[in-house]
Order: sequence, then C-alpha cells, then structure tokens
Amino acid sequence: MAIFSPLLEVLAEIPDPRRAEGKLYQLPYVLLFAILAIVSGCNSYRGIITFIDVHRHRLNAIFALKWRRAPAHTAIRYILQGLDPAAVEAVFRRHAALLQAARATPAQGRIAFAFYNIGVILWVVLTFSPLGWPQLEAVYEHGLAYALSQAFYDTTLFWQWTRIVGISFSRS
Repeated sequence: MAIFSPLLEVLAEIPDPRRAEGKLYQLPYVLLFAILAIVSGCNSYRGIITFIDVHRHRLNAIFALKWRRAPAHTAIRYILQGLDPAAVEAVFRRHAALLQAARATPAQGRIAFAFYNIGVILWVVLTFSPLGWPQLEAVYEHGLAYALSQAFYDTTLFWQWTRIVGISFSRS
C-alpha cells in the first residue's frame, strides 16, 4: 500500500534480531502490523497476534503477502524484545524528519487557520441563535436548572411557535 511505503522503507532499515533460518515473516511487516495493532487498542503480544489473525486476509491483499497464519505470540515477543533500541529510535527519528520535510507550507497553514476560525465563529453563532442567547440570560438570571427546565421552554416565544408535532419537551 502506497501510504505505508515510506514507513515500511524505514522499518526495513532496522536490523533483524532473528537468525536467517527463522525469518518466515518479514520484519518490516511484523513491526508495521504490531504498530497498527497497538494503535487500535491491543496491549499485549497475544493482542497483536489476534489483530493480525483477524485482519490477515485483508493485510495479505493490501500488502501482497502470503501469510497463511499469524506468527506465534512468542515469535512476536522474541522479535520485539530482540530489537536494538538505538536503531529503532534512529529509524523513527529519520521517519519523523521525513514527515517534517513533507509538511504543509506556511501559506497552507494560514489558510487552514482561517478556515478553522471561520468554523468556530459559525459554531458559536449557530449554537446561540436563536434560542441560545435567551437561554444564556436565563442561566444568569434564574440558574441552570431553570434554563434547562420545561418552564423556560414554555416562556420562550421561539419554542412556542416552532414546536414540531409529536415531540414533547416534558419529562413525564
């Protein structure tokens, strides 16, 4: 999958702690699938294996693999515990530098910031109009319980004229 290609390339630079005979599963894919499993909530070696096993057919199709089964949890443990922490850190720092180099330009950031602020302003206006302002005043004058009560909605002209048939605001 193209989106994971840069990450797979840097994961391939990590030295494999296994012997040449014990490399049934390629290290970059094992590490990538472990990362995906952890990001999706797995917190144990068996959880990683369960993730791989549940998604194995999809992972095989997406990454053009031919895994017939997920690796054993002991194999995952052996691989992850055998990794050189300094090499893993160096690879992830390199990957972070690549991501930083590919980030958006300052002009794109200003445009995104402007759209974010426009969205916040729209949210505030649409949240408080037309009922929000009278309800906010009711909170300050009578308290929150009154502003959320049926009594408030019965005294608000807006709600009296715009009630939808079949919807009741009472709590009975």
